Amino acid sequence: MISAYVTLAPAIPSVSPQENGSATAEPKQERINLVTSPDAGEFRRVMEHFASLAFRCGPSRDTGFVIEGQASLFETIFDISIRKLGSGFQVLGSDGERAAGLPLDPLAPQIRKLVASITFPTPDRSDAAKG
Repeated sequence: MISAYVTLAPAIPSVSPQENGSATAEPKQERINLVTSPDAGEFRRVMEHFASLAFRCGPSRDTGFVIEGQASLFETIFDISIRKLGSGFQVLGSDGERAAGLPLDPLAPQIRKLVASITFPTPDRSDAAKG
C-alpha cells in the first residue's frame, strides 16, 4: 500500500459588492474575502473523486488529505512507474525521469483546478544511498 498527500489549491480571494447602509445614492463599497483554506465542499468533491478511482482517502487536514492505494493503481491512473527502493519507493514519470510528485493532467478538469499538488513522503536518506 502506497500513500500520497493531496494538497488542495487555496481558495481564490473573492470581491463582492456591499451596501454601505446609506439611504443616499453613494457608490457601493467592495468587500474582499481573504479566505485561503479550501472550503469543505471542495474537500468533499476532491475526496469523492479519488474514492471513485478506488483510492482510500484519509480525513481532511489543513489544506489536504492522504490517499492510499496499490502501486498498480497509482501507475495506472497517473501514468507513472514505481520502483521499490529499500523500505520505500521511487517514482518515475512517463518520461522515465524521477518525479517528486504526481502529474495533475490525468485528473478531471473540474478536480485538477482544485488540486495544487500530490506528493509522496520523502524517502529515508539511508534508503536513497542503497538505491
